[in-house]
Amino acid sequence: MRAWRVSPLEGLSHVSKQDMSSVPPIHIFIGLITSLCGGAAIVAGILGWVTIDVSQYGAVALLVGIVLMYPLVLVPFSYVASLLVNWRRRVETTLALKQILRHRGRTSLTVGVLFIAGATGVAMAHSILDNVRNLKEWYRKALIGDYYVRAMLPDFKTGLSADLPEELEDPLTELEKSGEIAYLDRVKMVEAQAKVKSRRGPIDSTKELPDDLNLILAVRQFHEPDKTPFDLISPQDKTQRDAILSRMRQGEVVMGNIAAAKLQVSEGDTLEIGGGEGTHQVRICGVTNDYLVGGLTLYMDWEVGQRLMKTEGVDGYIIRANSDKLLDLKPKLEAICKQHGVLLNSQAEIGQRINQISNGIAGCLWGLIFLGFVVAAFGVVNTLSMNVLEQTRELGLLRIVAMTRVQVRRTILTQALIIGMVGLLPGVFFGLGIAYIINLAMEPSYGRPIEFTLHPVLMFVALAGSMLITVIAAAIPAHRAANVDLAQALHYE
Repeated sequence: MRAWRVSPLEGLSHVSKQDMSSVPPIHIFIGLITSLCGGAAIVAGILGWVTIDVSQYGAVALLVGIVLMYPLVLVPFSYVASLLVNWRRRVETTLALKQILRHRGRTSLTVGVLFIAGATGVAMAHSILDNVRNLKEWYRKALIGDYYVRAMLPDFKTGLSADLPEELEDPLTELEKSGEIAYLDRVKMVEAQAKVKSRRGPIDSTKELPDDLNLILAVRQFHEPDKTPFDLISPQDKTQRDAILSRMRQGEVVMGNIAAAKLQVSEGDTLEIGGGEGTHQVRICGVTNDYLVGGLTLYMDWEVGQRLMKTEGVDGYIIRANSDKLLDLKPKLEAICKQHGVLLNSQAEIGQRINQISNGIAGCLWGLIFLGFVVAAFGVVNTLSMNVLEQTRELGLLRIVAMTRVQVRRTILTQALIIGMVGLLPGVFFGLGIAYIINLAMEPSYGRPIEFTLHPVLMFVALAGSMLITVIAAAIPAHRAANVDLAQALHYE
């Protein structure tokens, strides 16, 4: 497009007027429209109107739109960066700034690549750290205990199984007394029916509302006082969350998210549950993301279950080992379970495997981020190499007059620093916003909020590392410029 519009007289000059002039209005218009569309897609994803995939495309469109509009701020940003980079060496800085702004189109493209690399790198890094932390918090709550003892071949549809033999409790209790087991929780699963007795919130008339619902009532002990063993959706208040176990000991229950959605109930509503002997009214003290029997679970305290539902026997033992006894405890538990013909599940090994997988995925993503900065560095090499070629005659004249090779290197490196600061510094801070938006956009799909956490050390390392890569990339053009042959430079056209 630009080549066929250049006049013959303009084509004979070293620098096109179009390259030195301001950006064409059509680019600004396209960039503005693209940014608005991308922003609208992100907002729609946050509100749950579209899937997270659309929001991801919106983030890409927003970045592209900003890059198209970047030439609007290239000149003021370059002047500010030149003052920050090298305010004492005015000669090198002036020459570097002059050459950067001489080719605004080329510089804008390079700065745009660095901006995208900085923004996506910081956004991905923050999102990786936040998601890995969220995953670890989730599995610590989802994986109850280090070991789980249960009967062989339970009913996979309901999760119910035969009672464990009574004589199994004695050797497990001995391990608890010896200090190898930190705590031993008993679990009993029973079928129950639940219907709503009182509801505080409104009903969604567009959804079918059953009169009652068949649930699995999980009656268990909670011996770990400093940990809430639920991935709670509600209540949101931290004080109320911490009081969940004490409220359960008073007779309240925690309900699985799928069951709560089917009955359209929430924290504070009252259920009537049937099972055991008669029916009983219980209050819901919380709703949890549940992964047992499709989320159709109701959790009740052990003593409350024995009193209300008349539960007898034990379906499983949840075992938390002391940290220094974790490996030594496993063979002893295996021997006990083999003797009594029951099954031992190692939740600790599952947790370790999840850690290995998440760390491996995070390592691969860190590699992709580094690769993005390296690719952006090639753009810097290309821009500076072209600048050096076009400055060959000018640099030769300056060398003849008085300029030293050190000053030539400083001039090229200053160009790299200015370009890096103009592209990377705004990109790093814009990446924080992208990371926050990514976390918000994931909430409708995950069904749980992913808390955004600022990582100042990460930002500093990303900015310093990317600037270092940019300077290293400028070393080759700087060396070539400093060692130019003066006789050939004077004849260079």
